[in-house]
Amino acid sequence: MGTHVGHTSITVSDFDRSVDFYTNVMGLHMSVDFGLMPADFLTRQEGAMNRFCLLADDEGHQCVEIFEFSNVEQRRFEGKAQHQDFWSSHVCFLYDDID
Repeated sequence: MGTHVGHTSITVSDFDRSVDFYTNVMGLHMSVDFGLMPADFLTRQEGAMNRFCLLADDEGHQCVEIFEFSNVEQRRFEGKAQHQDFWSSHVCFLYDDID
């Protein structure tokens, strides 16, 4: 059975600066730019917005997902993660077959 990491996600405070780092320093490219969209359902805060994208390597493997939230309170590490926190992240695993 083939299993591999699909992507790693990070929440950042500066979307453009982060994309610049991952593309110009790390050599990734923008795979999908989802743009700016409402994020009330993720943050449970009315009026919250989310901008996010997927960055891929030269072979097209999506490696990094970047999130930036606006119009929402973002906290530094306090022991309990919320999706919009700067340090909140996730890892996506992909499986060929889960049976």
